[in-house]
Amino acid sequence: MRWNQRLRRFVSGIWLAAIAHCAQAALPAPWTSADIGTVGVTGSSAAANGVFTIKGSGANIWDAADAFQFVYQPLSGDGSITAHLVSQTRTNNYAKAGVMIRATLEAGAANAAVLLTPTPGAVLQGRLATGASTAHLWGPSVTAPYWIRLIRAGNVFTGYTSLDGSTWKTIGHYTIPMSVQVYVGLAVTSHNNAALSTAVLDNVTGPGTSPSVCNPVAFGAIGNGTTDNTTAIQNAVDSCAGQGGGIVELGVGGGKSIYLAGPIRLKSHVQLQIDKGVVLQGTNDHSRYVGAYINWPYQPNEALVSASGATDVGITGAGTIDGAGGQLQPNGSPSWWTLHSTTRPYILEFYQCSQVTISGITLRNAPFWNQSLRFSNDITETGVTITAPTTGAPNTDGVDLVGSTNVTLSGLKISVGDDDIAIKSGLPIDPADPKQKNLPRLATSQVQVSDITVTGGRGIIIGSEAANGVHDVTIQNVHMSGASAGFRIKGARDRSSNIYAITVKDVVMSGVGRPIILADYYPDIDAPVEPPYQPAAPVTATTPFVHDITIQNLNATGAFGQSIIEGLPESCMQKITLSGVSIQTKSQSQYLGLGLRHMTGTFTNVTSMPGAPNPPFVVQENVKVVSAGTTPPIAATAPQARQTACSAQ
Repeated sequence: MRWNQRLRRFVSGIWLAAIAHCAQAALPAPWTSADIGTVGVTGSSAAANGVFTIKGSGANIWDAADAFQFVYQPLSGDGSITAHLVSQTRTNNYAKAGVMIRATLEAGAANAAVLLTPTPGAVLQGRLATGASTAHLWGPSVTAPYWIRLIRAGNVFTGYTSLDGSTWKTIGHYTIPMSVQVYVGLAVTSHNNAALSTAVLDNVTGPGTSPSVCNPVAFGAIGNGTTDNTTAIQNAVDSCAGQGGGIVELGVGGGKSIYLAGPIRLKSHVQLQIDKGVVLQGTNDHSRYVGAYINWPYQPNEALVSASGATDVGITGAGTIDGAGGQLQPNGSPSWWTLHSTTRPYILEFYQCSQVTISGITLRNAPFWNQSLRFSNDITETGVTITAPTTGAPNTDGVDLVGSTNVTLSGLKISVGDDDIAIKSGLPIDPADPKQKNLPRLATSQVQVSDITVTGGRGIIIGSEAANGVHDVTIQNVHMSGASAGFRIKGARDRSSNIYAITVKDVVMSGVGRPIILADYYPDIDAPVEPPYQPAAPVTATTPFVHDITIQNLNATGAFGQSIIEGLPESCMQKITLSGVSIQTKSQSQYLGLGLRHMTGTFTNVTSMPGAPNPPFVVQENVKVVSAGTTPPIAATAPQARQTACSAQ
């Protein structure tokens, strides 16, 4: 009797354990799971009480083919997926877990994913076509526990991260052609084919849901190039904002794709999406705008598209915005470029905004600056093309940063009539101008500029309006040709401040006029010709203090002007580090070697090849440079009378 009871208890225990195991192992409908690609250890997935436990091996989610465990369901059309990654075992620094949308279940399928890794952090990945290599955009350097989100709107896939699941930071977006029917889900790879990485995710929401899409056509927009669509587009923006956010999509409809409009104002949680083949054409009626100025607070109608005080806002898509800068006015009066006024409208402006995304679009023919990004935080701009004539289109800067922080600019292609990228922080406040009374006074900092192609313009600039400081800027992987300048710091006694912690690296220049210009004499490029020697001026709040500048791995050929590093007699440029820098000018004798004045620094493996018979360095007063590697010795020079030695400043 006792034996039978024990047997029944044993069998019952096995049965209950099996039931518990089945309850844990089952994935709720419509979820299912599978290993994608070739994995070394078979993966598995389970879910209970809204918590997903996913075990995956695989070499990586990367390159032309993936290997991972995928928990997925079908998705038709637009949609999103959000998840909270609680934890992941660290089988490799590049083990990955996150959310994904992919075209098929084949290893080489086109896909987009937002993933977290144990060491580098968050990343938005995209395979833009079947079998193609995987592109990526790094997000914040964070690890689990963290929130991640991926949204599909047409063929635009946008990735986000969040610390709390409430405030979201945009990583960027990719345009990836996919059919209507795709797969959405959770992905885990160990980046170690001999081991399983276990990821735990909860708060998984959103498959099959999509952000609101507000079509301006539904509000009366007509893309025929002549109808004024300002009200229709603004009503679409307001409608999306009233629903808590969404996408205002300008698409090709019935062969009509040119939407004429005046100033439009975006709002929080609204993205303006301009599809491929579509042009948002700015009106040439100047009366619709007000003039913009760097030291005035935001004014409505000072840009074709703007936002002020908005969060989670931006412009995406593969279409074009045309600012009509060179067009005559409707009555035949001169264009913006011909008038050359000091106050003209921008194409884009984001003022005191956060979580700004600008990606994929083309900007052309700006009346003034193409983009004014002022006093904003958390800006991500990727894959944007910016064009204007290189002559006859004054002040058409590509990107202008003013008092903004945490900015990423990557994959930009720029050819314009002025500075390609200008990093500023504003002018001193003019007490005689009441408009400037409440203007913020903020440094521009934490800026990452990478993978930039410049084919015309005046280079990548810091200044001249830098009265509130510029610091912690990295500029890397830049290819330049046809520009009048390469990297330039524009300092001036009346408008500068503390400029430091600037790194420029991995730059190739071909046919760029003056590859390096670090000078404190704006609006002049060069210091005054000496003698007579300029005396030190009094140091004020706007005296430039340029220090801790690093330029490395820069190769310039075919230059047709002199590179210079020239501080002031009262404020030397200090700790200027050049490493692996080579500057070759054209062979004519008027092209001088690298000019040095009022500066200190270290030059390692620096080559200056001016036109014959000029020496490689033109060393004037108040210079102290430590030479290393292949750099020839540079003799130190003393200051002249009424000048202050760099060491005494």
